[in-house]
Amino acid sequence: MNRKQETMNRKIYFKKTLLIVFCSLLISPLLWNLLRPGFYTSHDGEWMVIRLTAFHDALRQGQLPVRWLPRLNHGYGYPVTNFLYPLPFYLAEPIYFLTGNPAIAVQFIMTISIISMAVGMFTWLNSGNKQPTTSNRQQFIRFLSPLVGSLAYVYSPYVAFNLYQRGSLGETVAMGIIPWIFWAISRNKLPLSTLLLAALILSHNVVAILFLPLVAIYLFRHCEERSDVAMTFVIALGISSFFWLPALFELRFVRASQISVSDFQNEYMTLTESLNRTGIITAIFSAGSPLFFLTKSSSWFWETLKFAQIIQFPWRLLSLFSFISAAAAGYLMRRMSHMRQMSLLIGITLSIIAFLSSIKYLRPESFINRPPEYYQTNDDTTTVRAEYTPIWVTDLPKERPKTPQIHNYPGWKIFIDGKETSIADPKSTNGILLPSVSPNISQNVKYRFTETPLRTFTNLLSIAAALVWLRRFSVTLGNHPQP
Repeated sequence: MNRKQETMNRKIYFKKTLLIVFCSLLISPLLWNLLRPGFYTSHDGEWMVIRLTAFHDALRQGQLPVRWLPRLNHGYGYPVTNFLYPLPFYLAEPIYFLTGNPAIAVQFIMTISIISMAVGMFTWLNSGNKQPTTSNRQQFIRFLSPLVGSLAYVYSPYVAFNLYQRGSLGETVAMGIIPWIFWAISRNKLPLSTLLLAALILSHNVVAILFLPLVAIYLFRHCEERSDVAMTFVIALGISSFFWLPALFELRFVRASQISVSDFQNEYMTLTESLNRTGIITAIFSAGSPLFFLTKSSSWFWETLKFAQIIQFPWRLLSLFSFISAAAAGYLMRRMSHMRQMSLLIGITLSIIAFLSSIKYLRPESFINRPPEYYQTNDDTTTVRAEYTPIWVTDLPKERPKTPQIHNYPGWKIFIDGKETSIADPKSTNGILLPSVSPNISQNVKYRFTETPLRTFTNLLSIAAALVWLRRFSVTLGNHPQP
């Protein structure tokens, strides 16, 4: 590498560093309450901290992938990470291991995700600026369009609502990944986009379902070879199959297949509430669509398309609308780049409107400074209606049993004096895991949670897909000689 190339690389690195610092400063109001001591009150935030500690315990016991959290559900065990977005907990695990504080670990992942939203959206929108610039003023206008799109994204009310009102770790992580998927596709980095797509699936089930069609459309637009589109999806689904395939097939074993977590009739908003949650920028650049889908006027749509209710809450569509609207705002600014003064005025106006739209959600109701032991000993389910309790359990536990008991679930095995024994029909034991034959007091009884044949197959499928991805990645590198 010659000196000129080294100088150019240093400049690029310096500009990227400045970009990260600058974006972090602009989004500091959004991050401030994540950096304060203690954890804020929210719908799900502290439940995510509790789930992380139970995830950590299961990982230490040798589970990989982690599917069953023994401490939760009052010690009966709970297969929540078999069904709900495991990636955020894998990401938080090293931070928890190093700090010993699960709240800090969750807040750290949320902070990184918000920064990823801002930098990712800026990087993606800026990658569309291909026209050369000859003056500082042109460079500033070129810089303004992706900056406006980035701020419109992170300061969309739904992001702040997810962060501080709901405490939704999974959705926050997912929305931090999404811009990078589109950037990777736009730069024809298909191996990277494949990996990021798999990460999205593992980050949040519903958000992934909402964005997969949009990702497919974007792939078709940027890929000359249709086989590349197919391979990107096949490999991404393959890498993440250890999670979504068992979740899909084993849903019939838990109460979630029999009950509804939310009632759409109770989730509709008034027009004013819908506008507050949506924000002016998202409402304008999505042609007012959220104002329809979030209010009762759309009830016929949700009732007609029953499968659409898989998103649980109508307002979850805002993750999609917020992203599309922010991208549209950035694109508009780029199209107006020749109108220098007007584009500057509109850019500043849009940025201020974005901030003011979300300001009501930026301040949590209160902060609670709990010791790590509180989260490490809490044994609730961490879900709304104990919906991942096995279907054979007729009486939901409300406290720990006097003698340890485990809920039956596929994968459990019982060994008596080292020999595997048959398990009693869970319908006859209220879902409690028991051997079909009562052992003698002198006999040694051990319980072991194992992978079912289906889970073993999906684990191997994920490994095989990862190997295919590595092969594809090495071939891609080989087609681009290094300087």
